[in-house]
Amino acid sequence: MEAEAVTCGASAAAYGVRPGQHARTAIARRIAEPVRFVSIFVLRRSKQASLSWVLLAACVMLGCAGYPLPHWTSTTSTIVPEVAPPDTPAPPPPLDPGTLPCTAVHSIEVRKHDRFLEAWCEGGGRRRFPIALSREPVGGKSRRGDQRIPEGDYRIAGSARPSRYYLFIPIDYPSPRDAELGLEQKVISPAVHRAILAAHAARRLPPQDTALGGWVGFHGEGERWRGDLDLDWTNGCIALSDEAMRWLNEHAHRGVPVKILP
Repeated sequence: MEAEAVTCGASAAAYGVRPGQHARTAIARRIAEPVRFVSIFVLRRSKQASLSWVLLAACVMLGCAGYPLPHWTSTTSTIVPEVAPPDTPAPPPPLDPGTLPCTAVHSIEVRKHDRFLEAWCEGGGRRRFPIALSREPVGGKSRRGDQRIPEGDYRIAGSARPSRYYLFIPIDYPSPRDAELGLEQKVISPAVHRAILAAHAARRLPPQDTALGGWVGFHGEGERWRGDLDLDWTNGCIALSDEAMRWLNEHAHRGVPVKILP
């Protein structure tokens, strides 16, 4: 029995399909002639006719014949513009410790070479003050009258007291290390050495009248040296402006560590 296909009311036999031959394959061959005819007709009608009209006509003919229309797949890749990732916001600048509040000082560092004192506050605040040095600014104090500032680790040894340099705040010089060096260099006796160590163990001010010297700490400028922090004029203390001494007296209390660097 011959295969039949309903194509716009015509049978497969009308197209000369032989038994066993797939109807749609034969129909496609038959349609080639009308497509060529339509193409020649369209091109003659208009020299500017585009190929798309020819393809459209072919598709119409194929559709009428019941032949499955081709699925057109674009061979051109879709270009997706690259989208830059959103800019990550820059981290906020670190806070300047000098702008943070300061209710109490927990440590002090003196840099003789850089000529400033830094007071570090609870909560991360910091205050920096210019300083004046002693008449012998290089080297650490090792004996009475050498007019040098001690170098090492100390603590504030008492509250401020009035001075001709406005205010004076003592530190606990000589330290145990100063006493050890003094004993090795035979500047002090074993008895004085023991007295200094005992005072530190009891958190008292060590003897101030030994050959190592004493009464060293921070003081202001007073009338005589006001405005002369760029000079080296003290006898072994660290000088600050009177205003800075007033601030230090209000915020740094007895027992605060003091590190003095060359």
